[in-house]
Amino acid sequence: MKKLLIVVLVLGLVAGLVWFFSSKELPDEEVQKTFKVGILYKGANFKKVVDGFVEGFNENLGGRKVEYVIQDEKGSEQKDFDITAKGLIDNKVDLIVAIGIEPVLAAQKATIENKIPVILELGVNPETLGVVDNFQRPGGNMTGVTWQVEELSGKRLEFLKKVDPRVKRVTIFRKKGSKAMEVPFDYINPVAKSLGITVTVKDVTDVEELKKVVLATTARDTDAFFYAPDPFVSRNINLLIKQAVDQKISSMFHDENWVTVGGLSSYGGNFHDAGKQGARLAAKILFENKSPAEIPVEIVSKIDFVVNLATAKKIGLTVSPEVLSLTQVVVQ
Repeated sequence: MKKLLIVVLVLGLVAGLVWFFSSKELPDEEVQKTFKVGILYKGANFKKVVDGFVEGFNENLGGRKVEYVIQDEKGSEQKDFDITAKGLIDNKVDLIVAIGIEPVLAAQKATIENKIPVILELGVNPETLGVVDNFQRPGGNMTGVTWQVEELSGKRLEFLKKVDPRVKRVTIFRKKGSKAMEVPFDYINPVAKSLGITVTVKDVTDVEELKKVVLATTARDTDAFFYAPDPFVSRNINLLIKQAVDQKISSMFHDENWVTVGGLSSYGGNFHDAGKQGARLAAKILFENKSPAEIPVEIVSKIDFVVNLATAKKIGLTVSPEVLSLTQVVVQ
């Protein structure tokens, strides 16, 4: 009987040791914990950032469990984003991924007291927006990835001129008083001057006025529509695309998605890659206990030049082989 008891004890000890050491691959609390990640964005184009983040974060799990709370905001006012961001806090998320200006501002507001870490995915400069102290030491509970839509505005104008050398006049639409539009002109104006391009800015106050102004802008007035970062305009981008095609004028955006739906060209950060970059930073915060305040904001690592040849044909434009050789994506 004693021998049987000893055997049972030994086997129990061995089983316990096997369980103990296998569970030590991760800290005990991480073996049991399900990390909850909230994601706030708006629109199909930013879904690529979401997909890139989820893919990248899953690659960094290392056996951990995660639950995603993904919110594609249906409202269009800042207060709508504020309410949804607060809902993520109430849902007890461990981290928020905020994609775009309104989601980032909403996440900043929602985390003032609890300091839940935020990964920002942002077209405009986060310093300019006032959500980080600086790129190297963000200083608060936010870090992330910038797509440099502002900084690339001048280069985007250069690529428009490459696609369509006939362009001498471009039109930019913006919502009156848009702070997001202040900085890009520091990059646009010098390039426009060097290329001999005249830039006309048309301010609007609401969607109805935007429709009227866009429809009133024809080939007699401009050679191209040029997108500078403005969330209001981006939510109504199909108006610009349709009018550009109808009027047989060129168009340049920062988002590949808008070229796939009929825009002529784009030059800007690859959203999927930007999402994966943000996921790597999120893993540092949640799995390595790094502080967002000390993780430098990163610049998107992949820039894509995209041309839609079907649209070029519709507007009577032939894109040269030299220009096509510069593209990362060609839409047929």
